[in-house]
Amino acid sequence: MQRSIGTKRRLTALALAAWLMPGTLLLAHIGNAQSGPASVSPDQQTWWRDKAAELRGRMVAAVANEQAATDAYTRMLTRRYPTGEAKLAILDEREAATKALANARVEIRDFKEHARVSSVPDRWIDPEGTPPPWWIDPDS
Repeated sequence: MQRSIGTKRRLTALALAAWLMPGTLLLAHIGNAQSGPASVSPDQQTWWRDKAAELRGRMVAAVANEQAATDAYTRMLTRRYPTGEAKLAILDEREAATKALANARVEIRDFKEHARVSSVPDRWIDPEGTPPPWWIDPDS
């Protein structure tokens, strides 16, 4: 039993480290930047724009996956089919899609907070045209 608890703790620690690693890398990158947008190099500006575009793409994909998983779940409930392993697969897919969407929202919120703290102008990270509501307020 002790070995099992130790293994669980190690796996939990590894999972936590993997989850925190992107934020740590982002903080390290931000820490290298000087204060104020005037002191930000063109490479840093490109990094901020690319990262913002990546996060927006991830959010769009997460929203689409979550909607598809919810639709499959709704069809399953209304038809009372499938059952067994197929039903469990739909439930697992929906749960994973919901978690991915929540993680995407957290990543956007954290990214925008880091950009604000680093004095990155909104025009560097905001999309062209009217931004979607989830970009303006990730918790919406």
